[in-house]
Amino acid sequence: MSVRIKYAYLKQQTWLYRRNYPKELQGVLGQAMKQSLKTGDARIAKARAAEVNAKYEEVLTKARAGQVVDKPVPVVVTPVSMRRPSARITDDAVTLYVPSTQSLDATALEKLLRKALVDLALADARRIADEYLPALGVRYSSLSIRDPRTQWGSCAPDGRISLSFRLVMAPPMVMRYVVVHELCHLRVAAHDARFWNLVAEHMPDYEVWRGWLREHGATLHLWLSAR
Repeated sequence: MSVRIKYAYLKQQTWLYRRNYPKELQGVLGQAMKQSLKTGDARIAKARAAEVNAKYEEVLTKARAGQVVDKPVPVVVTPVSMRRPSARITDDAVTLYVPSTQSLDATALEKLLRKALVDLALADARRIADEYLPALGVRYSSLSIRDPRTQWGSCAPDGRISLSFRLVMAPPMVMRYVVVHELCHLRVAAHDARFWNLVAEHMPDYEVWRGWLREHGATLHLWLSAR
């Protein structure tokens, strides 16, 4: 384990903190925990070192307890006596209910599954956002679910938030992290120290799930062809 932070590097009244993660967890968390603090008071900067050390230990504990093990979820097609196809998603299976009088090809079944995932992603994102809006003191103008190729989420200057539906195929805390990330952009547009401190304030273990996306995010694009 890396050495505990006792001092921080000062540069133009900005204190920089860094503590390397163990090698076995760097694939999930990244190389190191990094934070910055802008203050001219050395006592405050020293106190922050203790906070960073405590957060570091918390992140390690959660990462070790919550390492993701891929668990295939079966997709079951069930004939039913209804007029329209539908889908039901649980932790154990994805069930596509198809009218017994219809014969849906692979393209139609994929469309049905994609719509179910989009609906689930939208419901989850709205629920999570509602939890954080009061504390952040912000409001978004709209929230939509899409399938971007290069971003997990985005926040426009006018308050429009867009998220990838593929986040529902990741651990639930990953979706929570991306929602919090975009909501924080309603307060701070840039990815600067103030922004990351705001994210950490509302989700102290965000680095665990940010690291998961860096390590495993590409696998979410292996399922369902991009449009």
